[in-house]
Amino acid sequence: MTIYRPWYMYSLLLYVCFSSALPAETCTENSCSYTLKIGGAGTYQINAFLPYDGKSGVLGLSLSADSQSFSHFATSSIAHVEQSTTQQTSFSLSEPQIITLIPYNYTDETQSVLAALYRIVDGEQIALYETTLMKSGQAYVTPELEAGDYIANVTSADGSTIQAGLEVIGHRIELLTTIGWADADLTESFIIFDSYANASTIQIGTWFGNTSLSGASQPLVNILHINEDNESQLVWDSSLQQTAPNFEIIQQLEQITHQPLTQTSIDKVMGNRNTYALDANNHIIGLNLSRSGLSIMPEVIFSLPYLTHLSLSDNAISLLPSNIGQLIYLQQLDLSQNNLSTLPNTIGNLTVLRQLMLSQNQLRHLPSEIGALTALQALYLSKNQLETLPSQIGQLQNLAFLNLYQNQLTYLPTTIGQLDALKGLYVANNQLLTLPQTIGDLQNLSIFWLQNNQLKALPKEMANLQPSTYIWVLNNPLETPNLEIAGQGIDAIRDYFDALAEGQVSDLEIIQQLEQEIGLTLDSRVTTDAQQVVKLDLSRLDLNQIPKQVFSLQNLQSLNLDRNNLAILPPEIGQLSNLTELNVYENQLTSLPLELGQLQSLAILGLGQNQLQSIPIELLTQLQYLTTLYLYNNQIASLPSEIGQLRNLTVLDLRANQLAILPPEIGQLQYLTALYLGNLFFFSKVGDNQLKQLPAEIGQLQNLEILDVARSQLTALPSEIGQLQNLRILSLDNNQLTTLPVEIGQLQNLISLNLEGNQLTALPPEIGQLQSLAGLYLYNNQLQSLPSEISQLQSLTQLDVGTNQLNSFPLGITQLQNLESLSVADNQLQSLPPEIGQLQNLVSLKLLENQITALPPEFGNLQSLVTLFLRDNQLTALPPEFGNLQSLTEFDLSNNPLVTPPLEIIRQGTEAIRHYFSESLEETHEPEEVSDLEIIQQL
Repeated sequence: MTIYRPWYMYSLLLYVCFSSALPAETCTENSCSYTLKIGGAGTYQINAFLPYDGKSGVLGLSLSADSQSFSHFATSSIAHVEQSTTQQTSFSLSEPQIITLIPYNYTDETQSVLAALYRIVDGEQIALYETTLMKSGQAYVTPELEAGDYIANVTSADGSTIQAGLEVIGHRIELLTTIGWADADLTESFIIFDSYANASTIQIGTWFGNTSLSGASQPLVNILHINEDNESQLVWDSSLQQTAPNFEIIQQLEQITHQPLTQTSIDKVMGNRNTYALDANNHIIGLNLSRSGLSIMPEVIFSLPYLTHLSLSDNAISLLPSNIGQLIYLQQLDLSQNNLSTLPNTIGNLTVLRQLMLSQNQLRHLPSEIGALTALQALYLSKNQLETLPSQIGQLQNLAFLNLYQNQLTYLPTTIGQLDALKGLYVANNQLLTLPQTIGDLQNLSIFWLQNNQLKALPKEMANLQPSTYIWVLNNPLETPNLEIAGQGIDAIRDYFDALAEGQVSDLEIIQQLEQEIGLTLDSRVTTDAQQVVKLDLSRLDLNQIPKQVFSLQNLQSLNLDRNNLAILPPEIGQLSNLTELNVYENQLTSLPLELGQLQSLAILGLGQNQLQSIPIELLTQLQYLTTLYLYNNQIASLPSEIGQLRNLTVLDLRANQLAILPPEIGQLQYLTALYLGNLFFFSKVGDNQLKQLPAEIGQLQNLEILDVARSQLTALPSEIGQLQNLRILSLDNNQLTTLPVEIGQLQNLISLNLEGNQLTALPPEIGQLQSLAGLYLYNNQLQSLPSEISQLQSLTQLDVGTNQLNSFPLGITQLQNLESLSVADNQLQSLPPEIGQLQNLVSLKLLENQITALPPEFGNLQSLVTLFLRDNQLTALPPEFGNLQSLTEFDLSNNPLVTPPLEIIRQGTEAIRHYFSESLEETHEPEEVSDLEIIQQL
C-alpha cells in the first residue's frame, strides 16, 4: 500500500490573526503534519472532507498546541463510504499558539482528502489555510520576472526516489537542475538568483526517469522577490490552481458594468478603464472598473485574492465593505470620485499598499488603522470634508506624497513630523489656524502648499526646513512673520525668527517657570498659537495671588482665574494689552484696580460672586469694547450713570446685589440683549436687590430679548415696557405686583411670561394679544377669574394658575387647543365643564387641592393625558369614561372619598381601573331579560 502525503496547498488568505506566511510541513511514514502560528485569541474550526472511495480505512485529524494535545477528531473507521462526508471540530485560544494539524492513514489512491482551518468571526468562517492529499501532477511555468533578487523555496516529501528540479531558462544563474528525495524525508532548498539585467522565465518540472508516475509527488515551490529594503514578497506559488475561474469572473463583471472588459498588461491597467491584467498562472492581478456606474463594490472582486492593482474611481460607491481587508496583495487602490463618508477599520490589513487614492469623496475622518499601511508611498485625500487626521498618520514611514488639498482641517497632528520620507505636503484650501512645531522635522520636504488657510503665525521651527523647500503661503492673514517675509522662502523665515529670538524669553519658557512656581503641569490648561500662549486657565488652584509670570505673557487673549482665593487684582493686570476675556468668578475681590481700564481689547469680563461694593467710573468710561459684563452676587448698592457709556454691551448681569434703583442712563445700552436684575434663589442673601420700580427709559432697549427682575420688590411696571418689541422672555416672579399695564399686550414676540408669586387680582384683557406666548405662569397670586381673552393665546402650551382663588373653571382655557400642561391646583373649583374634553393635546393636568365632586363624562376624551393629579378633592366616583384614558401612566387620587371604583382597584393602577370600567360597560350594555308579566305591569 502506497501512502501519499499532501503536497497541494491553497494560497493563504492572510487574516489579522495569522502571522505566518506559510505553514511548515513535517512528514513521517504515515502522515504529513502542518505547523503554523495563529497570532490571536478566538474561536477556530477544523473541517475534514472525506470523498466517496468505496473502500475501507482510517482517517483522523489530530490537533495540538505547544506539543500538548488540546482537541482532536476521534479516529474514524471508514468502511465502504457511500457518499462524501465532512467532520468538524471547534476549539478556542486564549492567546497566540503554535498549532499542528495532522491528517493520517488514508488508504485511497485516487481520491483526495481536504483538511481546512478556519477562524470563526461573528458566526462566519474565515479560511486560514487548506491542504489536500492527492496524487502527483504536472509541471508549471512561472510568470516573467522583472529585474531584481529572487529566492526559490522548494519543498517536497515522497515515498519513492525521483528526480525533480527547478530550471531558469535563457539566463546565467545558480542553477538547481535536480533534487533527489530520499524515502520519507523532507527536503527544502533555497536558491538565490542574482539580480537580473533582463526578465527571466523560470520553469518548474518533475523528471521521472525509470520511476512510474504513480510513485511521484509534485514539489511545492515558492518564488519570492527581495526588494531594496530586504523584504520578501510572494511572486508565485506552485500550489495554486493552474486554471483560475477567470472566465466566469470576467463574465460576472461584464454583466455588472454592462461593458466588455479588455485584457491589458499590469502596468497599463490603472490608466485604462474596463481592463484587467493576468499573471502567468491566469490569476487576475489588475482590474479597472472606473466610470462603471457602480453604487456598491461588486462582491465578486473579493474572490480575486491576488489583486495588486484595483481602480473603482469615478463611481457612486458610498460604502466600502469591511472585507476589502481580504485583498492583502493590493499595491494600488483608486477609490477617488465616489461618495465614501467613512473607511472600514480593515483598510489597515492592506499592508503592502503603496498608493491609496481617495480624492473627491465625503470623508470626515480616517480610521486609526490607516497607520498600519506602512508601505504606503502616496496618499491622495484632496476635496473631502476631513476635519481632523488621526495621530497614527505619523506611522507611515515610507509616505512621500500627502495631498490634503481642500478639506476642513483646522490643525495637523504633531505626529506629522514623523513622516521622514515626506517630500510633498499639500494642505492648501483648508482652515488651518496653526501648524505644529514638529513641521520643522520634515527634512526631506521639497514642496509645501499652505495657501488659502487662516494662519496668523508660522512656528519658528519651520525655519529648520531645507532652504530648497518650496513653500506657498498666499492668502493667509500672516503676522508672524508677515506675508512678505514668508513669501521669500525658508531663509527669510529663518532670519526673521533668529532676529526675534535675540534677548527674548519665549512664552513656553514662561509657562515652564510658572509650572515650577505653582508645582503643577499646565498642559491641558494652555492654548498656544505659533508658540505664543493665547489662552491660560488657572481656575480652581487655591491661588492667593496671581503669579508674576502671567503678566509676561504679552500675547495672552483669555485668562481664567475662577474659584481661587484672590482678594485683589494687582495693577500689573493692565500689562495684558491683548486680553479679550478675563474671568475672576468666585473669589474674594472687594475692589477693582483702575489699571483694568488699560485692557482696551477686553470684550468679556466675569466678576460674579465676589465682594465688590462698587464699579470704578474710570472702568466704565474706558472699556468701550466690552460686550459681556457679569457682576452677579456682589454687594453693589448703586450703578453710576456712566454705565450708559458701555455702548457695545450685549449682556449685563446684576442679579443678587443691593440695588434699589437703576439710573436712567441704562436706556443708552442700545445693543443690550439680556438684562438680569433679579435675585438668585440659590444665592439669596440679606440685602439683595430691592428694586421697587424700573425707569421709564427701560423702554429704549429696543434689542432686549431677556429681562429678568425675579425675586425683587417691584410694585408696578412702567407703561414703556410695551416698547420692548424684541422681548422674548420676561421674568417677574416673586415681586409685589398687583396689576399689569395694558401695554403688556404689545409684546408680540414674548414667548415666556412668569408672574408667579405676586399679588395680582386680575389680568388685563390685552393679555390675549400675546400671540407668540408659549408659557404663562400665574402660580400663587390672588386671581378670582381669568379674562375670556385668554382663549386667544393659541400658541400657549403651558399654563399654571395654581394657588389662586378661582371658584369655577375658566371656559377660555378649554379653547387652547395646543395646551400641553395645565395646573389649576389649590383653588376652589367644585366642578369641571364638559368642554374640558376639547383639550386633546393635554399631557399633564393638575387639579389637586380643590373641592371637585365629580368629573364630566367628556373627561374621557383627554386621549393624550399622561399625568393627572386629583388628590385632596371630594370625588366619590369616577365616570366609566375614565377607562378611555389610554395614555395615562401617572395619577394621584388620594384623599378622595371614592367608592367607584373600589379603593383596591385604584391602588392597582391605571390598567386595573381601565379593566374595571371596561367590564362595567359590557354589563351595562347586556340586554335584560324581562318576563311577560313584568311587561304587562310596565304597560
